Amino acid sequence: MRMKNISQTTTIRKLAANENLPLVKYGFDKLAVYYGGIAAEFGYKIFIAEDEGQVAGILVADKMGEQTGLIKYIFVTAEWRNKGLGRSLLQKALAAFWQSGSQSVCLEFTVAKARGLQELVCSEGFSVIKESFSVINTSNYENRALFRHYMETAGCKLEKFMLKRDFTIKAFNCASEQELALLKQQIGSGYPQYLDPFTMERERIDEGSFLVLKNGAVVGYLALGKIPGQTMAVEISCRACLKEYQNTGVGVWTLLKTLEYVVTVPQEIKKVIFNIDAADKKLTNMLGKMPVAFPGSFISKLTTFYLER
Repeated sequence: MRMKNISQTTTIRKLAANENLPLVKYGFDKLAVYYGGIAAEFGYKIFIAEDEGQVAGILVADKMGEQTGLIKYIFVTAEWRNKGLGRSLLQKALAAFWQSGSQSVCLEFTVAKARGLQELVCSEGFSVIKESFSVINTSNYENRALFRHYMETAGCKLEKFMLKRDFTIKAFNCASEQELALLKQQIGSGYPQYLDPFTMERERIDEGSFLVLKNGAVVGYLALGKIPGQTMAVEISCRACLKEYQNTGVGVWTLLKTLEYVVTVPQEIKKVIFNIDAADKKLTNMLGKMPVAFPGSFISKLTTFYLER
């Protein structure tokens, strides 16, 4: 393999509008090809590292809220690893985020499969804020029936328990403007900025997104969003609960309500992706008892890294 020096021949630039890069040709994996393909269409910022006309690395960036940037994906081809290319891509993206007014940046990946990336982001000042389990849930007639049965038994008991304690739950499309405005005011203070459910960068499904209230105040929420480039797959893009209401059933309730919505629209949604905070023992324990990890699904452990300006 010919050794290369990033400082001599490599350039890093943003992907031009409507530019079509043959990433498969350069040895990129499926996720890199996916993000590269939808970059221009959905407005993702993609930084490309090139050397002598060959694409050697790619970084995909997005903005989750007015002040928070998200790095969705970093990939460097095998020939270019351990030569500082990933660091250069990361630093270029961070500079662009700070210039655009972002006050923080986060990224999420499976540490077990990317030890090198973990070392890189930590050396650039990122710190771990949470660990979670990512569940990809595929749906068919049989497991939808299982879930309906679960909601009629355990799910019904949870709802009665929450209502008895004066909690209420509302879909976003049924919430008042005042309730949504209250939630929006809490983003960045009561709730992390990077979990902003009002970001315009992803299309929210209001019928399947829920907020929980107690005494007129919003104490937790879950937002369901469409996935760019995929027609029948959705993701639980963000979910959070005020610290004083953690482990009270709020997170479980919103998750069940959202999955219940997914079950009611079999012609529109075939797959839902969601993350469970590893620290939420009540929810992870329930996950093993409820039919959400359906046949054909898989669970992977993710780590979220965060950097403030």
